[in-house]
Amino acid sequence: MRRLALGLALALLLGLISAAPARAAITIVQTVTCTATAVNSCTTPATTTTSGNLVITPVGFSAYDVLPTTDNLGNTFAVAIPNTGGGGHLIQYYATGITGGSGHTFNCTAADGQAFYCTMDVHELSGATASPLDQVATATIASGTTSFASANTATTAQADEFLIGMGYLDTTPVTVTQGSGWTALTQYVVDGGTRTLVSGSRTVSATGAYNYAFTTNVSTTGDVGISTWKATVAAPATRSQCIGCGADRKVLE
Repeated sequence: MRRLALGLALALLLGLISAAPARAAITIVQTVTCTATAVNSCTTPATTTTSGNLVITPVGFSAYDVLPTTDNLGNTFAVAIPNTGGGGHLIQYYATGITGGSGHTFNCTAADGQAFYCTMDVHELSGATASPLDQVATATIASGTTSFASANTATTAQADEFLIGMGYLDTTPVTVTQGSGWTALTQYVVDGGTRTLVSGSRTVSATGAYNYAFTTNVSTTGDVGISTWKATVAAPATRSQCIGCGADRKVLE
């Protein structure tokens, strides 16, 4: 009976302790780009992508609107950042859990089929959740300035997120300095040499309201946007701990 009582006591004293969730940061695997110059579409060079990854396609363009991004592997793209509709236009599409493979190409086409100017980045990312898009915010800056910022997003849903910012400036050449915490991704002269498309990224580890900010060396106008993306958070590991045991993990009598 004494052994049975001790066994029951041990069972009651064993607690399950959960470790902190394992965090997996989103990382950019690769970026490919296409540019349309006075034609109605552009297609990226062929690349090899990985099935299950996230693809984000920021687009700067001069037409009224562009069709959703398409590719040659049948993936479906949805809008992340809607058409800003400023002097130059910004829009951002994305596809989750993609079907990847070799010879993968991506296309940007004017909605009205007319010739236009368009530059599209295609970012392939790993480490995102199955439903990764969290928050977006934009701003149109109609008065000349050297300080640009999107509106603040709503508070992000989780601590670990990846941020992509994009700006379409109504001038070129221009020197762009990314804001605090931001890393430059790409910068192009677009619209037949009249505008600049710029982008940056940031990884955060706390919930909050974020914006995309940068400065320029000349005063100009333009549009700015930001999107935030949720990283995968693994289930916490669980271990047992004997509460009230000695160093040898035996119940103290």
